[in-house]
Amino acid sequence: MPEYEPIGSGIEVLGSSIISTINSFPSKRETELRQIFAEHGIEDPNEDEWYPHEANLAAMSTLYEEFGPGMLEKIGRDKPKNIVWPPKIETAIDAVMSIDEAYRKNHRNGEIGGYHAEQVDESRIELVCDNPYPCPLDQGLIEGVAFEFAGKTAMVTEIGDECREEGGEHCTYKVDLY
Repeated sequence: MPEYEPIGSGIEVLGSSIISTINSFPSKRETELRQIFAEHGIEDPNEDEWYPHEANLAAMSTLYEEFGPGMLEKIGRDKPKNIVWPPKIETAIDAVMSIDEAYRKNHRNGEIGGYHAEQVDESRIELVCDNPYPCPLDQGLIEGVAFEFAGKTAMVTEIGDECREEGGEHCTYKVDLY
């Protein structure tokens, strides 16, 4: 089972991000999801409170083990619907370029890694992810952001020579927007 750990100590995640994860599942499984988070020390999350990132990532490891990478991808696709996001996004490029800013609004207290985007041309971005989240979640997040804010399809392809799922420090994605 992959184990996800924060980059630094003392990092916290906003409760709305945890609730977004829970809401990605069918409502009949909400109790089960809340139990997984409770087992890792996050009981009844409140959207405006902050929680230990270490506990959140431990819950992600359990979710990966119990539900697989496809469910983590869905969690990522659903994130833009439920978390604090920067205002004034007009294009799919704007949306994908804003992921790092949104990430920083939902995490605090130390080195958290990030989503480092570079626009390659009018419909392509290269995105380097060096955060501690599962790769499938990041891939789903990129797709979800492009669709939620601009109604565009994002084709996400891993192009780097290393991957966090294989022990690397980051993943690099080519993001083509249609």
